[in-house]
Amino acid sequence: MTRRVWIHAWRSRRAHLPALLAVATLCSLLPAASARATFTPATLMSGTAKLQFEQAEAPALSRDGRYVAFQGSLAGVTGVWRRDLASGAIEPVASAYDSSDPGLGAPAAELAAPDASAPSISASGRYVAFTTTADLEPEHALENGARVGEPAVDQGCPEVYVRDMDLPAGAPGAYTLASALQGGIGITYAGCQAPPSGFAVAGAQAALGVALSEDGHSVAFTVLSRSNLARGSGCAPATPLYECPAETPPSQVAVHDLQSGTTTLVTVTPAGAPVPAGGAFPSEASEQVSRGAVPQGTTGSTAAISADGSTVAWLGSDVGAQVPQAAAEIEEGTVHNQGEAAGGYEAEPLWRRIADGPSAVTRRLLAGAGLDMFYNRNEGFEVVRAGSFVDTSSRLPFVAPALSADGETVALIANAFPFAALTGVELSGNPPQSDAYVVHVSDDSSIAPEVLALTTTPDYDVLGTAGEGSVTNVALSPDGTRVAFDTGRERLVLAAGISLISPTAQSRTAQIYEANLALGTLQRASVTWDGAEPTNNAGLLSLGDGGKLAFASMARNLFYGDSLDTSQVYLAEELPSETPVAPQLVGVAPSEPGPAVEWRLNATVAAQRDGSVLVRVWAPGAGRLSVTATAQLPTPGARAKHNGKRSSRKSRRARTVPRPVHRAHPAHPAHAARARARRTRSGPRARLVTRAVAAAAMGVGAPSELSVPLRASAAYRAEIDSARGLYAIVHVALSASSERTLTAQIPVTFHRAPPSKGRR
Repeated sequence: MTRRVWIHAWRSRRAHLPALLAVATLCSLLPAASARATFTPATLMSGTAKLQFEQAEAPALSRDGRYVAFQGSLAGVTGVWRRDLASGAIEPVASAYDSSDPGLGAPAAELAAPDASAPSISASGRYVAFTTTADLEPEHALENGARVGEPAVDQGCPEVYVRDMDLPAGAPGAYTLASALQGGIGITYAGCQAPPSGFAVAGAQAALGVALSEDGHSVAFTVLSRSNLARGSGCAPATPLYECPAETPPSQVAVHDLQSGTTTLVTVTPAGAPVPAGGAFPSEASEQVSRGAVPQGTTGSTAAISADGSTVAWLGSDVGAQVPQAAAEIEEGTVHNQGEAAGGYEAEPLWRRIADGPSAVTRRLLAGAGLDMFYNRNEGFEVVRAGSFVDTSSRLPFVAPALSADGETVALIANAFPFAALTGVELSGNPPQSDAYVVHVSDDSSIAPEVLALTTTPDYDVLGTAGEGSVTNVALSPDGTRVAFDTGRERLVLAAGISLISPTAQSRTAQIYEANLALGTLQRASVTWDGAEPTNNAGLLSLGDGGKLAFASMARNLFYGDSLDTSQVYLAEELPSETPVAPQLVGVAPSEPGPAVEWRLNATVAAQRDGSVLVRVWAPGAGRLSVTATAQLPTPGARAKHNGKRSSRKSRRARTVPRPVHRAHPAHPAHAARARARRTRSGPRARLVTRAVAAAAMGVGAPSELSVPLRASAAYRAEIDSARGLYAIVHVALSASSERTLTAQIPVTFHRAPPSKGRR
């Protein structure tokens, strides 16, 4: 079912079903559609054949599912990385420089970008956009015949770059400045002071995962500082762009085309001028949202661009200046805000088809949903408390919208509630919970956007523990038919026509759900290898074609053998709908083998005080383990007697050792005489014979660590009790039918320790 067919089906269901909501709980599952799907177990993406990342997050999946870009730290080298899902190769996009291992990160110190964050990736995976304070292209472009470098006032400012992965990092053109003016000239910013951690609410920054078009040429970003993004009246026509004064108000969204070199201002008034109070969140009025810095590892942008580069969606601020017909509604909304003006403090999702040129109309995505987008308390200069973002207490307080490839479908998060709930709502100063919405926008501006409340908070007065928990981290597939989000709710209230086909979370940790709008199903995508609940929260998401889902999670049981508590990046895939659905309530063995164990034997031997030795063996797999201790012992040449009688012929043969024959070398005839003299003086010599003094054997069923005690027989007690002890070689062997036999030899001395003083 195509996206347009789904839209028609959605309208039909809405017209014929009087109830708009369907409640699904943990104990009662709604009837699912006849065709449904399930997810494969998660596969770790943030790891190589030798090393696993210390931390990884913010995945961006290419549309074809061949590559995934993410930010993380590998062997202490931080930055943005790209993994080839076909070969498993991981290479740095922009990262720190490691002088001890230059091949690990940046190729040179001057190309180091340790704070590179928020990757977005093109459809083929060739281009990756990211934000960094590093200057990766000192010579930006030609201006009046001269090379123009980064202005001095921009040092330390975050900026947006695009990396061409087909070129080596040190080659010309490998990095291109994307947050730029016409012709690729760097923007001049006013006031860039780096915070202790994270990015300052300054410079230019790109939203993670949604800032790059599918061809890698168009980049959407937010200019958070006062800048020269648009020429002001004080800039003479002949003045070079990089010398224009920073007169453009902060918090503006723009799109730069790397191929044509053009820059389009997106946040504009109907007259085409920059929004005076800042048209994007976080705005100048709401910079306190992060106390001067966005959280570490994130960026201060909510601007998303469609894959075809035609459309931009963002969290708008000062909405009345961009959508004049909304001014009256905004003023009504401020009645509930203790008289505070909403301009500059709200965060409402906006949409603009920039492909229509200057005549494009900015539209409000949730205008027809009956939501109070301007609820905020602003007590004591507090930050924005509601609008279209998640709880401000979270690490990522705002989430950018996600657009389909053609820009007509938008998935987003809003923590606003209907006006009808205002009379009874009691939030005790806490912001409302956030929910997931899917919006379809028509090219006809006279038709209001259609809003589907994918999840809904049922009752703000009586939430109950099962209904508490915001919906976070939304993602949308390029065809607009799949929506993924995170939540820790045990009770989900879904839109009509959407059926829950798997249990909700039972551990109150944020887990991943995917809604297949074409099938009308919602299911959990957080599949663990043993069927248990994930041990920790899920994180950021990215959807590709064909149901491929890249996500971050701190859970330790997504794949067999995982043990790290830090965030890692994983890949899961929705199976075709004709594939039978596996039970999700019963733990099953992992469909993929666990980590390969190297066929190597490790063994250690330790002498014990009682005269025995303890052999510790690491067996890498099933087989037969044998442990033997051998020693060289002297044997007398004379015949032995037992109890005064002659030994049997058989025992005599076993104990009698022929004397060695010493022949003189032909060139030295005196050797024989000297040998006869030595035998005469010392008498008959005893010969050393190698004997097995102790042995043990056992079967091994699986890779394991074993402890094998060895105790020599009583015949060797005199040697063990002597001062020198019994010196031996321990031979360890592991034989298996399908593998080569592994062996090890370790020397040891059997020795009984004398009793301690005062002990009888």
